[in-house]
Amino acid sequence: MNKLLLLLNRDYKEKISNIKSAKSILSTVFSFVFVALFLGIFIYVYYNLSVMFLNIKLNGEINILERSRQLLSITYLFIIIVNVFFAVKNIYDQLITKNDLQILITLPLKNKDIILYKSFKVIANQLLTSFVTILPLNICFMIVSNQGFGFILLTIISILLVTLLSLGISMLLVIPVYYCAKVIKSHPVVMTIFYTLVIVVGFVIYSVFLRALKSLISTGNIKYFFNEANMKTIAKIANIFPFNNLASFTLNINGFVNFIFVLLTVCALVVLSLFILSKIFSNIVFDNHENKGKTHKKVKNPKPLKPFVSLLKKEFLLTLRTPGYTFQCFAICFAMPFLTFITISLIQSLVHSILYINLNFEFCVFILMFYVVIINTYAQSNISRDGEMFTMNKIMPIKYKDLILSKVTFCSIVSTLAILLSIILLIFFGYLNIFKAVILFILIFLFSEASILLATKHDLKHFSLKEHTNNSNNTLIITLFFSLILSVIVLLMGFIAELKQLYLLGNVFSIVVLFVSIITFFIISYIYMFKNLDKTFENKEDA
Repeated sequence: MNKLLLLLNRDYKEKISNIKSAKSILSTVFSFVFVALFLGIFIYVYYNLSVMFLNIKLNGEINILERSRQLLSITYLFIIIVNVFFAVKNIYDQLITKNDLQILITLPLKNKDIILYKSFKVIANQLLTSFVTILPLNICFMIVSNQGFGFILLTIISILLVTLLSLGISMLLVIPVYYCAKVIKSHPVVMTIFYTLVIVVGFVIYSVFLRALKSLISTGNIKYFFNEANMKTIAKIANIFPFNNLASFTLNINGFVNFIFVLLTVCALVVLSLFILSKIFSNIVFDNHENKGKTHKKVKNPKPLKPFVSLLKKEFLLTLRTPGYTFQCFAICFAMPFLTFITISLIQSLVHSILYINLNFEFCVFILMFYVVIINTYAQSNISRDGEMFTMNKIMPIKYKDLILSKVTFCSIVSTLAILLSIILLIFFGYLNIFKAVILFILIFLFSEASILLATKHDLKHFSLKEHTNNSNNTLIITLFFSLILSVIVLLMGFIAELKQLYLLGNVFSIVVLFVSIITFFIISYIYMFKNLDKTFENKEDA
């Protein structure tokens, strides 16, 4: 127990020190806002769905208790599926890929101590996830179905059971996931495609689900969905073990018996998964962190390339061969067109259904600028990404300008490709005409270049190996703040133009404001980038 407390105390101090950076604070705020927005939308839909579902008549009768059990059972089924997904990732990160394992396995710790420490962190994370998802939905359900205070107490116990149940299932799944991931990671291109598909499919499923429910609820057609045939299917799903027992326990229907059934299932899963995991844990850790000898094939001497081209090729290969960089750069780049289309279609349909106005161009500006900021976070580590090779770069017979421009050019190619594909997709689905698409491409391209230049120079000025910490790049805050302010101004101008029916004048005025603002931002970034560039590079002796 003392060893566990010491390790947790170390994690706490490390977490506190990392949160102090502006980048970490901003990331935490964005994560909180995103989760709150996601849950808010889902709870609103769930509330309306619950009201309709609990009042369904079958054979002329309303059986609220049975409808409540079915709804709660399906809710638990959905939550556990989501929890298992996050738990598998959490277990995989903590027990297999976490860098501190390389340190922990060298300390005077037994395998069971490491497993206990890692398991505690996994359980804490999953408990938080279950609490955040189940409690709001069950409170919503309690209001709709007029449950008493005892329902909340049983909900808290259910949260513990759901956490352990999802963990038991996840620990059985993490082993095949490990071996599949091992195969995928050995092929960087396959890994990039896989990550991209996961991101896109996730957003597509969520958008289709919300759009379908929004349409059904707003038109009232959802009432016709709950016919006798569909209700039989729903009843079969709701009777799946052990989710039906968990729902019955929460509603206090044969509470003790159902609690015993769920508890025995949880214990069996947890004991079985811990037994299997403890048996192969040493092999997995050793296999994952050992230094394996690699056989090198003889290759022909390549043709000499110009320094700039060689540096550009080096950036591409470095990104492609590093899984984290591949995901951060290429996966997000390829996913951006689909995410842009999904986001714009959702926002525009919502605004049009409420205000009956068309702000396609303005929303395209807002969404594209937002996603460009996300893509260009990769540029914030353009210099620090080299690590100790920075000193070697200084003594190489190449111009500092070529070295910097190769990094800027690589980021520019990736972001430009993402912007171009996004705009082509928006043209195809009718959100932009050719003229506005060309204008928007020029504007977003200049904004992207400005943010890359700004991030690279800032990283160069503040990079230092002596600090042994991640370089906090405040340019993310600057570019994000600039894009938000400009987007709000353009949206307001578009809204006023729609109300006054000054469509042409509103478009011209918006484009002029965008051009003036973004070109000014680009010029400032360009001057900031190349002013005393060689001197700044040369003076980084402490790096």
